[in-house]
Parts: sequence; C-alpha cells; structure tokens
Amino acid sequence: MLALTQAQARTSRRAKALFGADTFAWRLGKPIARSLLDESVGIYRELGDKQGLAEALSWLGLSWTYQSNLEAARVPLEESMTIARELGDRWILAKTLRSLGDLMMDHRDYESARHFLEESITLFREVQDQRELSFSLRFLSDVAALEGNLTQASALAQESLALARALDNRPDIIRTLCSLAEIRSLQGDTEQTVVLLEESLALARDLSDRGQITRALLTLGGIALYQGNLPQAETCAQESLMLSRELHSKRFIAVALSLLGEIRRLQGDLRQARASCTEAVLIAGEVWEPYSMGCSLIALARVVAAEGQPGLATRLLGAAESRINPGTELDPFERADYERAVEVVRAELGEEVFAALWAEGRAMTPEQVLAAAVSPEMPESIAREPAPVPPAKVAGTSLDGLTAREVEVLRLVAQGLSNEQVAEQLVISPRTVNTHLTSIYGKIGVTSRSAATRYAMEHHLV
Repeated sequence: MLALTQAQARTSRRAKALFGADTFAWRLGKPIARSLLDESVGIYRELGDKQGLAEALSWLGLSWTYQSNLEAARVPLEESMTIARELGDRWILAKTLRSLGDLMMDHRDYESARHFLEESITLFREVQDQRELSFSLRFLSDVAALEGNLTQASALAQESLALARALDNRPDIIRTLCSLAEIRSLQGDTEQTVVLLEESLALARDLSDRGQITRALLTLGGIALYQGNLPQAETCAQESLMLSRELHSKRFIAVALSLLGEIRRLQGDLRQARASCTEAVLIAGEVWEPYSMGCSLIALARVVAAEGQPGLATRLLGAAESRINPGTELDPFERADYERAVEVVRAELGEEVFAALWAEGRAMTPEQVLAAAVSPEMPESIAREPAPVPPAKVAGTSLDGLTAREVEVLRLVAQGLSNEQVAEQLVISPRTVNTHLTSIYGKIGVTSRSAATRYAMEHHLV
C-alpha cells in the first residue's frame, strides 16, 4: 500500500501506515525497518502532529531498546515522555514510561526503573487498560526479582498473569508464565518452574512465538544441564540457538552458545567448549547486554579453568561478577556451580594472587574482556590434541601472529568456502567470520580474498 503512487504524499495517514508497517515487522520477528519509523517521525514533525509524534517516538525508542542500543533509545523516549505530559495523554505517557523502565533495567538502574514503572501502572489503572496494565506489572515484577525481592516479584507476576488469563490474552499469558517460572527458579522450586515453562512453551508453539519458545527452551535446557540430562539440554540449546539466529536476537544467541559450551565441557570436549563460549562472549559484546555477557564469561571461565588456566579463569570470573549479580540473577543451582568454580581457582592460586587477579578482572574494559576471550593462551597439553590445522603451523612465528582460530578461518576461505559456509563449519556466525578476516588481512598485509588465499597456499595451509 505504501508503494502506491497515490500514497506518497506526506500526510498523517502515510505516517500512521509507516508506523503500522514497522509494528507488523516487529511482531513477525523481522528486523526493524529503521527507514519506516524515521519517515513516520519526520512526517509527524512536519505536520506538527504532536500526538502522532509522541506515539511514533515512543515506538522508536522501544525498538532501539529491543535491539539493545540503549543510548539510541533514551533520546526518543524522553522526547515522547515530554510531549505526552504536555498533551496530558496518559495512555501514550504510560507506554513510554514503561519503555523507559525497561531501558533503566538494562542500565541496571533499578531505582529509576521502579519509579517509571510504578507511574506507568498508576496511569494504566486510571485509563482502565487491563492489557497494558498486565504488561507493566510484569516489567515491575522483573525489577523486583533483579532487586532480590522474590516475594514481591511473585505477587506482581501473579497479578499480571490473572489479568492476562481474564482477557484470554495468550501472548501475555506466555510471557508472564515465563517470568513467573524464572522467579520460581530463583526460589529453587524446580518442579514448579518446569510446570510453568511447559505450559508457556506449549502455548508459544501454538502461536509460533519464536522469541518465547527460545526463552522457555533456554531455561529448560539449563535445568536439564544441572539435572545431568545432557541429551535433553543439548536438544533445548540447539533449537533455541537456531531460533535466536532466525530472530537476530544476539542476547539469546549468546546465552544459547554458552549453554552449548557448558554441555561440551561436561562431555569432555574442551576445544568445542572453548569455541562455543568464545563465540558467546563475542556476540554478547556486540550488544553488551550485562546478563548474556555475564553468563558467557562464567561459561568460558569454567572451560579455561578445566584447561588448567586458573589465572585467566579468575580474571574472567571477576569480569563476569562486575556485569551480573550471582546472588539475584542466578538460580540456586547456577549459583552453587559458580561458587564452586570460584573456590577451585582460589584454592589453586592462593588468596593473595586470586584477589589481585579478581580485582584485575573486575576492572577490565569491554575491549580487554573481548581480547581475553578471543586469544587466551592454550596449555601445551590441549594444543597437542588433534586439530583441523597442523599444530606446527599454528604455533610458528611464520604465520604473522595469527591465532589458531584465524588459521582455521584462513584455511577454509582458501578452500573456496563462503563466509556462511565457514561459519557453519566452525559453528560461529558469518559476522564473526568477517571479523576474523579483517584481523587476518591486517596481520598478513593483504586486502583481498584472493591475496589471502595465495598467502595460505604459500604457507602450505591448503
């Protein structure tokens, strides 16, 4: 419709249609078409339509929040809030306040998040919008859980779920069941957690809600892992990874990869565990979402500890602890496993060395964290295991400082594989392949795929 000749005039109807098209794209799980919202906002500004502008800005901010671009989200949300207050539009204001609350949660500013969400709840009660009220109650429940107030979190989630069931609003029922399950998990009630997740998962499959299917599977996979059921854990992890890649959800991709890394570690495959966990950290670093980064760093720390590197493991655990609160964000099983990992490296290093390395890890910048994750030194015993690239070639100085993973990427590219094919073979993302290639080109002094291939042939990698 928007492409029709008669629809090109910059009118409020076109602005509303652009807004609607973007909304449909999001609900279908497709990448947000930034140009649609930008044009909608631009038209509303030109027309001086403040109500339309406030609503479009609110959605623009929300869409940036869902893409984990927190700084970009703040500006349109704050402008929307200002305009909505000026107009006295309680409904738009309430929605924008909820989005700001979500944003503050991601910034770990729980006091501000609670302030925004409580006002949002008050306004939705005043306008008697039960559906939106249910949504805001669930968000406030998440804040309470993150603050460690599980009793209040449970009460808020129960109220949210009751409203969603009364409205027969299945999308919100699915989400609230998942939230309530996560609260029960934090309370250590595994049996009730599974019951709630299975109901949520069944409803999500009926509605083909891939995001909530992924969310439920990740939690179920974690439970299966800690119960020792590795085949079930892997089934959940693989499906969640596939769906999260389809949804371009980097935070879910990172958590799924870290879960796969944990599974590989317990199976004794430290090389694949390292690959999965490193990829998880790299992807979490693209959005720098604290929870997924914290989980990924903890998983990688366990792997390098198993490889015999307690010093690096300690630094990674310290970096994780500065980004995730184990006391409120890990369930009792995860927390116990985390604490065991900490005590193992503490015992190996001694208190003084451990404390120094832990402090160093906590102070690491994002760039230092990613560097440590990508190129930790591998013990000689691990390096001698069979690998796709001959060990002598990996260790030799003649390869201009290429890491083992970069040599693997270069070898496959020289064989004629595309980035997507390399990604599939190495179980990483095409974007990460591209990142490796950029690094490779810089190290070996080339600017093209053909020149890199020639280098690989000269160094007998193919």
